[in-house]
Amino acid sequence: MKQGAGSDAIEIEQRFREANDAILGVAEELRVNIPVPFLCECGDPRCRQLIRIPWSEFEAVHDHRNRFMVVPGHELLETEDVVVETDRYTIVEK
Repeated sequence: MKQGAGSDAIEIEQRFREANDAILGVAEELRVNIPVPFLCECGDPRCRQLIRIPWSEFEAVHDHRNRFMVVPGHELLETEDVVVETDRYTIVEK
């Protein structure tokens, strides 16, 4: 985990994660079979971009508490390590 991320960015990322956890809970409960729109978990408070993926794929990312899913290009390379890159999302680790 890299150090030095601003506390504001970390708080924003945590809020996006909490919102996505709520979305995940509903998707699991309803057993949704289509891609679910999750919020980008980057540190930009103005970001409103969505990542549409199966809920089970998103759940696998959140099994790791220090990992966040962001839209490609929203990585903060000075404070995050890129773990996985796809055309739909990037998984970063703090």
